[in-house]
Amino acid sequence: MNRIITTITIILIFLASLIIYLRFDDISAFINDYFIKDYTVILPKENEYKRDYKYEKFNNNKNFVPYFKEDLEKIFYNFLNNGYSSITFYCPVEYTSCKEDITVLMENKVLMSKINNYVNPFNSFYYLNIIFENNGSVTLTKDSLYTQDEINKVNERLDYVFNELKINELNTLEALNKIKDYMIENISYDSVYAETLGEEIVNEINSPTKASGALLLGKAVCSGYSDTFALILDRMNIPNLKISSDEHVWNLLFINNKWLHADITWSDTDNSVNLENKYFLITTEELKNLDKKEHNFDTMFFTEAK
Repeated sequence: MNRIITTITIILIFLASLIIYLRFDDISAFINDYFIKDYTVILPKENEYKRDYKYEKFNNNKNFVPYFKEDLEKIFYNFLNNGYSSITFYCPVEYTSCKEDITVLMENKVLMSKINNYVNPFNSFYYLNIIFENNGSVTLTKDSLYTQDEINKVNERLDYVFNELKINELNTLEALNKIKDYMIENISYDSVYAETLGEEIVNEINSPTKASGALLLGKAVCSGYSDTFALILDRMNIPNLKISSDEHVWNLLFINNKWLHADITWSDTDNSVNLENKYFLITTEELKNLDKKEHNFDTMFFTEAK
């Protein structure tokens, strides 16, 4: 009888060892989630286009453990702002609706586009993908809007523009006005593209919706103008973001201790009425007095422009 019990015990120990060996990752994840609860996230290296500006809604944060919906928005922002192409974080056991909230957030294209507006255009996304694992891990990956070749060529062009205009020798206001004049003179609004495809962002090389189309081909719609100006503002270390409405997108920048709007698209016009300076470096009140339709934006989200 004792021999039988011993044999059965040995067999059970062997089977248990085999199961642990074959399912080690799953078992480790189970122990981690329900006993240890270690949600440490291995952060990739940040890229050179990360912004260090302190926005009212978003700040740089290395905490990638969400407990509420608002935490998820901040995680997505920091994922984009840091220039990550992929990251894995964890939904805590106590955050029972975490996966559902992530899915809802991912499907909210308007909200994701607004978050995108707070990062350098080179770090912005065209498509995001999410993978949920049984152990509670969430892997977020990104298809970038700009290719590395586009980034290199746009940077080369901006180097030329800054050198040609002697931007570094000018004060801030002089430099901004010179940049605005350069963009108006060298970039044309692509009305054919706008009438055909509207302002929808298209992930094509040198598309008019991107800074590459504006700077390399001289053709742009509003997103191309605003991306170009955002890249220039980042080079000048001027805090900025893009503001978008249902029909339009433009820039908001922080100078002289206040946030001002700059709409290069509406400054670049062939109309008989000179709008060149009307939509450049103006307050929110001034902007609303000029136009309440296309510049009707979400002030609850873009709180800097209140």
